[in-house]
Amino acid sequence: MPQMIGLKELQDGYTKMGVEIISQSEALNYRIKFTPFSHFCDKLSNYTSEAKIKNFQFSVDQINQLLEAKPLIEKVEKQLDEVAQFSEDISYLQQCKQYVTNVDFKEQLSEAINQLATILSSGKQSEINAYKTKLSKLKEEYADWYLQLYLKYRISEADNTQKQVLLDSEEKVVCDILKEADFLSIGQYQQWLNKVNKLQPADNKVNKNLILTAPYQEFNPMDFDGLATTNVKQAKEDLQSLLENWEQTLKDTLEDPMVKKNRGLLDPKQQKLLEDFESGKISLSKDNALGIRNAIMSLYEGLEKIELSIENMKATFNKPLTPDEAVSAFKVYVDELSKGKERDKIRIILK
Repeated sequence: MPQMIGLKELQDGYTKMGVEIISQSEALNYRIKFTPFSHFCDKLSNYTSEAKIKNFQFSVDQINQLLEAKPLIEKVEKQLDEVAQFSEDISYLQQCKQYVTNVDFKEQLSEAINQLATILSSGKQSEINAYKTKLSKLKEEYADWYLQLYLKYRISEADNTQKQVLLDSEEKVVCDILKEADFLSIGQYQQWLNKVNKLQPADNKVNKNLILTAPYQEFNPMDFDGLATTNVKQAKEDLQSLLENWEQTLKDTLEDPMVKKNRGLLDPKQQKLLEDFESGKISLSKDNALGIRNAIMSLYEGLEKIELSIENMKATFNKPLTPDEAVSAFKVYVDELSKGKERDKIRIILK
């Protein structure tokens, strides 16, 4: 019997690269034809002498009936040969699907991949050639799309140097110190860190030709889906703005009645540090940020922090509300969080 997939493999159909090439019903029909033909081929190998040939057991009609399987076998063999020819393109496009963020484009890829069995079963060379062209165009389209996003979200080596300068800057050091304070909301700073960490330098080896050899080049578009583009200059401005807001928050914190009440418990050095900071004689720096943070944290002893989470806020405001309804819903949410606690000692902050 010609070399092809085995009869056992055909029993439940044949699937390659996630695409059904031969259905279970087709496979059953093939087995009905192929099994007798296979046995016939096995028996032929026994007729090795003239004497044995004289005792040949098959009639001409039987042989003709058995040979009806031959064109079917050739058809399946041809399909499998063509599957092998398409395997590289299909495998490539299967990989592409996991990185594509455009829903319509992803559907185009899926539809093209799923057409493989239909195209092969047609046996028409014109359709097969057109299908090859279609797959090639989809690969080209993906490479263009991927490269465009790659360059959009990657930075130059010069910008990467500036990024390192920013990560080593005094503003960054101060923020890293202050983020440990209970009374500051660090969500915005964490978002800033995530954005900056995603600013990776572009590899000058990555071009369209390289993408056509492998759809993934150390860059996953899914990680950037829906994100606004940023750059090192903008990141620096955002960090400075964040630090200014935190500095003002620290000063506002010192106006809290409970905090003011506790200031007399600080040692003279801490009191002087906070007075100079509050009056504007000194600004936050890497030399004084830890002292200011710890002094204010000690003033907060005895107060209870309650964090509001974005997830719970979404659950509270899960439908359109009038302003009065929104205020009422927020009050219920806060009252629930505050239940069983001394309200005068509660301080609420957004995570």
